[in-house]
Amino acid sequence: MASKEKINQVIYEYINRTHELFLRNRMPNQNDQDYFIDCPDCEKEKSLQYHTNHANAVNWYCVWSKCTFQFPPDLVPPSPEELASVFLYEEVLALKQRVDKLLDSSKR
Repeated sequence: MASKEKINQVIYEYINRTHELFLRNRMPNQNDQDYFIDCPDCEKEKSLQYHTNHANAVNWYCVWSKCTFQFPPDLVPPSPEELASVFLYEEVLALKQRVDKLLDSSKR
């Protein structure tokens, strides 16, 4: 069983890697292994893949048949598409702040 620290570590690495890919204009693709997560249980590199089920719930599973790892419900990471939405939202907020600042300075 993977420790909570190990699970948090692989999620942290995944989010950072996904952010770097986003900054390089790499949009997520469900088959792109750059968006897979290292399994904290069997420790196979980039072996956790995600898929979206009929209810649009994101599920992660390890491709190694003998590994049955599942994220605890409170630690399920977002899909690459969800993360891309967050990163895009952050860019929009930064742009809005910049525009607001320009508008404020032009009023003076």
